[in-house]
Amino acid sequence: MKKETIYGCLGAFKSINKQAEDLLKKYDEYNKTILNSPYYITATEHLKPFIEILDDESKSLLESYHNQKHSLNEEKDLVLNDIGYFMKNRTSILRMLIIECNKAIMYIETPFLFDSQEEDTLNHIKKEVKELYKDLDMKFEDNLKVAITETEKGHFLPATLILSRLIDFMYRKLPGKEKKEKIKSLKKQNIIKEESEEEYIIKTVKKSRNILNHQIDFFPTSSYTLSILGDCIYLIKIYIKLNKPKQ
Repeated sequence: MKKETIYGCLGAFKSINKQAEDLLKKYDEYNKTILNSPYYITATEHLKPFIEILDDESKSLLESYHNQKHSLNEEKDLVLNDIGYFMKNRTSILRMLIIECNKAIMYIETPFLFDSQEEDTLNHIKKEVKELYKDLDMKFEDNLKVAITETEKGHFLPATLILSRLIDFMYRKLPGKEKKEKIKSLKKQNIIKEESEEEYIIKTVKKSRNILNHQIDFFPTSSYTLSILGDCIYLIKIYIKLNKPKQ
């Protein structure tokens, strides 16, 4: 299926999902009004025309869903359920509609979170991380696994926050109180040798602290998240070297 068609379906499913949520709220409001009224029959009769309008809108929305479902029929990995309008409980139909739309949205969005180069970068990092697990304790492994899972799902903000927390933790564990002392200690132990490495560490720590403490209006992109994931892996390697038993 062409990317343009996929994106068209994505927009349609998001619209159907939003409309279904809005209709569900209106149904719930009307039902609460009827149930809370001391004049149940009168309230039911009064709201009946409004509920019939919701019924018509729900039916139209369901037709739109089935049209979009048909457009995605060639996507064999995606199974969207048929939803019959014969069900008496309209709110149940809308809830099913929301579930199926969210399923379609997640399916469509996932392949387009990363371009091919970013996909390769992520796969390379995942392989690299597996090799590092044997030298790390569980708290590092757990944080990294969650960060990578969130990255794969496109949840870039939580992934970046977890990675920034790890970076800040490791930096504080470096020998020395101040930045100069920490860098000097790493050089003395031959863990870093080039000036470019020193600059990279300082830049990485600054980036992570900005995310944790200052930039509340910042929402990371896929490339930014992969960048800070790479930064975190670099610092982990330094952390492992520092904590290896001396022979």
